[in-house]
Amino acid sequence: MSDKHTPDMYKDHRQRLRKTASENGAASLDNYKLLELFLFGVLPRIDTYPLAHRLLDRFGTLDGVFSAGEEELREVEGVGPKTAAHITSAGAVITKTVLENLTVVPLDSETTAFPVLLWLLRNAPTDTALVLALDGKYNYTGHRILPPGAVVGEYSSQIKRLCGTGAKRIVFAHRHPEGAMRPTPDDVKVTDMLERCCEEMGTILAGHYIVAGNKVVSVITDEYLRAKNG
Repeated sequence: MSDKHTPDMYKDHRQRLRKTASENGAASLDNYKLLELFLFGVLPRIDTYPLAHRLLDRFGTLDGVFSAGEEELREVEGVGPKTAAHITSAGAVITKTVLENLTVVPLDSETTAFPVLLWLLRNAPTDTALVLALDGKYNYTGHRILPPGAVVGEYSSQIKRLCGTGAKRIVFAHRHPEGAMRPTPDDVKVTDMLERCCEEMGTILAGHYIVAGNKVVSVITDEYLRAKNG
């Protein structure tokens, strides 16, 4: 969008927006106004209206803004290191908050596990991988996200780290292009490698999944969490 505005438009703008948020609830605000409100705390002397629009133009949604990495954010005009770090920190809080709600029950079924996989990989590019750790009762204990281009050795390294935190089962997932739900020969090879790695670490590979769009499919043909009774 173009930043069409005049100084008079923004006279007392912050006070008016804060008053509206206080009286009607911040959630009642349009996305760009809610983002403006957030940016007030980072940029106390700068008009945040144009920046809020540029961020939403670039990333599409509030979720997209708060899921973006610092380097991506700094590509947007007006976003410096401090602002980028503030946004990514807030994004981490959002992710943690959602995870607390999604993992309040054991991840021992598709119904409970798939929403976690979809959430963590929701804005990830193709080939992003996720290593999810569960304890002996299928409770979530941690995760690692590996960017596109990560090699098999990096998967092993992250599994080892998670096993060091007490993980008893590992769930692996990676993002395919939307609509590409069929496992590839490489997916099957990775599954074999993951199984060997988990065995060496004294844990179990509970599943390997493809995430594409809002769908999840298993690379392993047995029923989900096949090690459940193992």
